[in-house]
Amino acid sequence: MDLGLLFAGFFILDWLVNLIILLGVFTLGYITYSAIYYVNYYLKFKCWPTNEIEYKYISILEENKMLKQKLVELEDEHNQLFNQLLEQLKDR
Repeated sequence: MDLGLLFAGFFILDWLVNLIILLGVFTLGYITYSAIYYVNYYLKFKCWPTNEIEYKYISILEENKMLKQKLVELEDEHNQLFNQLLEQLKDR
């Protein structure tokens, strides 16, 4: 089948056919990327994103939780080191 002939005999230029194929490839890539993005988002947050602002907001909340946990761990470590230092000074 000649790609130059399409729709029952109407001639379409070869470059136009290649352009349509290229647009189809880009569209398929975008749809695949979007599907992977949304599935990944759902697996991470257990909800579907409604817009980009909500995605950024939830991402910042997750980062905030992680940083709070890290801060608590560092405070605990600081308290342990401080207590050890106090014990060493008492022993002298």
